[in-house]
Amino acid sequence: MSDPRLRRVVVVGTGTGVGKTRVTRALARALRRRAPTLALKPVESGAGGDARAFDADNPVAVSPHPRIALTAALSPHLAARREGQQFHVKTLVEWVEAAEDSLALCDATSPYVCSVIETAGGALSPLTPEARNLDLCIALDPALMVLVGPDGLGVLHAMTATLVALRALGRAPDLVALSAAWSDESTGTNADELRLLGIADPTLVLASGDDDAEPLARAVLSAFRR
Repeated sequence: MSDPRLRRVVVVGTGTGVGKTRVTRALARALRRRAPTLALKPVESGAGGDARAFDADNPVAVSPHPRIALTAALSPHLAARREGQQFHVKTLVEWVEAAEDSLALCDATSPYVCSVIETAGGALSPLTPEARNLDLCIALDPALMVLVGPDGLGVLHAMTATLVALRALGRAPDLVALSAAWSDESTGTNADELRLLGIADPTLVLASGDDDAEPLARAVLSAFRR
C-alpha cells in the first residue's frame, strides 16, 4: 500500500453463499460515512450476465468491475479452467492496489481512505490451482480480516472448523460477523451460542432485511487506531 492513510479490510467466509457480499456492502456503506471507501471483489464466479451487480448496488466510491468475472457458478479455479482464463494472486493484488491508489488520489484531505475486499467462496477454497482465498488475504496484508458465517444451522461447526484451520495456518481473523443468508429455527440464536461455547464473539449480526453494519465499522476503525 503506497498511501500511508490507506486502511484495508478483507472479507472471507466459512463457505460460499454465507453472506459475504452483504456484509461487504454494509461495511463499506458504514465506513463511507467516515472516510472515502472502496468496495472491491477481485474474482467473481457465477457472474453470468450479472457481473456489474456488485458495483451497481454499491453506493460507495467507484468500484471497478471484478478483475476476473467468471460465468460458471463454480470454484474460481475450476470456472477459470473451463472458460480458458488464467490469473494469479500477484495480478489480483496489483489490481486492488491500482484501485486503492486511484481512490487515494481523489481525496488528499481525509485522515483515512479505506478499501473493503471480498474474496470468492470459503477462506480455504481454491482460488487458483496453486492458491486459496487465504493466500490472497495474506498477500493483501497488512489488513484486517473479517470472517463471515451464516446465521443459520451448521454455523457452529463451520465457524469452528474455519477458525481452527486459520489459526493453525497462522492467520486468524480479526473480527467475526454473521449474516442471515437463510432462515431456520437457529437464526437469531447463533451469535449467543458461539459466545456461550467459546467459539467466537461476533461483532455484527445482520438479520434479514437489516444492512446496518455500524457495530462492525466501529470495531474496524478502533482496530485501525491501535
